[in-house]
Amino acid sequence: RLAPGGVLCQWAHTYDISDADLRSIVATFGSVFPDGALWLVGEGDVLLVGSTEPIAPKLQTMVEQWDRPGLSADLADVDIRDAFSLVSQWLGGSTLLKTYGEGARPQTDDRLSLEFTAPRAIFGRQRDDTLGPLRQLATLDSRPPALEALVASAGADELRHRGEMFLRADAFASAYRDFTAAFERAPTSQEVVKGLARAAESMHKQEDVIGLLRTRLAQDPGNVAVGVELARLLTATGRAGDAVEIASDLAGRFPTDSRPLEQLASIFADGGDTARLEPVVAALTTVAADAPETAYFQASLAFMKGAFPEAVAAGERVLIKRPNDARTLNLLGAAFATGGDRERARQYFQASLKSDPKDATSYTNLATFELEAANADTAANLFSEALTLDPSSETARRGLIQALRNLGRTDRAAQLERVLTR
Repeated sequence: RLAPGGVLCQWAHTYDISDADLRSIVATFGSVFPDGALWLVGEGDVLLVGSTEPIAPKLQTMVEQWDRPGLSADLADVDIRDAFSLVSQWLGGSTLLKTYGEGARPQTDDRLSLEFTAPRAIFGRQRDDTLGPLRQLATLDSRPPALEALVASAGADELRHRGEMFLRADAFASAYRDFTAAFERAPTSQEVVKGLARAAESMHKQEDVIGLLRTRLAQDPGNVAVGVELARLLTATGRAGDAVEIASDLAGRFPTDSRPLEQLASIFADGGDTARLEPVVAALTTVAADAPETAYFQASLAFMKGAFPEAVAAGERVLIKRPNDARTLNLLGAAFATGGDRERARQYFQASLKSDPKDATSYTNLATFELEAANADTAANLFSEALTLDPSSETARRGLIQALRNLGRTDRAAQLERVLTR
């Protein structure tokens, strides 16, 4: 059915599938597209790409036309920033397809055994290692020239870009590997250090990265990017005192760099420490008066002091430069809710969730708002979402308990309360 030059892409996966079934899929595909290619997407999905023509020249065209108007902009929306990030997912070509699928029974219209064997793998207890054999066979095919050149020239920026793509796709192990490699090459890059920390948190490897950053900061005490991210991770893991010490030292030694001050402001704002936040915001106003971060912490300080109109004004200054800043949208929602403007509060809370659907705090704040507005059913759903994202949130758990009580589901509320008080 393909026209000359047409391309077909078949998705498959390496998880919840038997080795025999995946080999059968590959054999079936290879029987029609012997010059096809297999791509590993993230950590478990694969794409089989075939055409009426060889695939390798198409890779060259893809690389050469990467800057075609509209193409790179569209891909940037899903954090694919360069050709390397995309084409480096190539795992193998015709040799891999032939070797991996050799001896497997193809799927045909009158013998679709996969319809029966696939559910057994999904719901059964046996788990085959299908990704390992594929990775081992990846060395059978030499990389196409276009890919070889990109891989050979890849530096810290390319690894960072691919790491960001993996983070967006929740492929955290791959992201962690890429950011670790990028950090070795560019240990002073703020974007690299932040990406490494984000990947570490997703992998629950915070302590590994804290140790890595401590070592690097000892070797290079002037590495502000490392010191600031170390302070943030220490705060997130309950060591705010150590974090304040590190950030304060950096702020003292680099008084014109706003990053240590921003980290201090974040620590004090999250801790509700108005007295210590105020001089930091004053220093930020001197060092970086027009920066969105400065305006955000001005808004935070005003909100904490009960000056809601000032908080709204400062928050709106942030949105001029960062219209989708989830933290600021959340803060404005809280300010309007406290000021009694319930409709605008709801709009800002919802906008915050739309901007960052993985922010547990936004769910909790909107849920609290809905609970106070007597919308217990909506609140219960939002608190549940918050707990899915952050199971340790006591505020979300207590809110869910109250919402369930308001709905008359006292047995479920009592069950959650017992869990909370263990």
